[in-house]
Amino acid sequence: MLGELPIERLSSLEAAFPGPHLRLVLASILAGNTAGQLWQVAHAPEPSALLLWDKGNNVFYFAGDASAAVQQLAQLIAAEIRPRARAERAPFFKARALTPSFEACLPGLFGGVILRELPTLFYGFATLRPAAAAVPAVPGIEFAPIDQTLLGDARRDPAGGVRAEIRAMWGAEERFLERGFGYAALVNGEIACWCTAEYVSADRCGIGIETLAEYQRRGVATATAARFVQIALERRVQPFWECRADNVGSVRVAEKLGFERLAGERYWAGRFDE
Repeated sequence: MLGELPIERLSSLEAAFPGPHLRLVLASILAGNTAGQLWQVAHAPEPSALLLWDKGNNVFYFAGDASAAVQQLAQLIAAEIRPRARAERAPFFKARALTPSFEACLPGLFGGVILRELPTLFYGFATLRPAAAAVPAVPGIEFAPIDQTLLGDARRDPAGGVRAEIRAMWGAEERFLERGFGYAALVNGEIACWCTAEYVSADRCGIGIETLAEYQRRGVATATAARFVQIALERRVQPFWECRADNVGSVRVAEKLGFERLAGERYWAGRFDE
């Protein structure tokens, strides 16, 4: 029998979602900073199956025994989740199987959507302070916190990239300004790189970082992230870093600043509009 559970039930189901990355995600959902939905397929006496939809980054986590759950979960995704994700203009998704039984049947859950393997790395910051980062030799560069003043001036973010990322992760800029934080590099008054807190809870946070193409490989991301990490530590919040395993630049920045690898994980990526 398939049914949606109150999201508060996650606190009693944490054992089904193991590992440091999922501890970060669950803590933020339970704190009300990341949207999520939770379903259970229960067929006594068989163990139940769980589906957690992390709506911040549009990630589906499958836990438990898939043997009696595949058909019902596939129908749920086809009839409810897929149309909603497309309507909300969030067609790209990731999926992760937390048990071997779900790993074997994952492609069949998404109704013919092509899934592409997406290995990722997960890092935690475990030192007292970030490594020193030199100010990039970029004319006109300056650094500023992402606050109401910065977000309120559309000229600073002409393409809307920062505001779009905040709305996707937080649902609203107001919630980010109340509970989150971030730092940006500006070149001649326009944002060239931003680093925002995501998956925030009382003592930890993730990092969302992006650098415009023309400022990549110039030390801008490292300098911006170093400032972000310093703010997180001042708030007594441990920062974490996730990136694709083949993203050499992101891996280099994380390790240069003092992040330590905690896990390698395998996700599958797809698009609901394919």
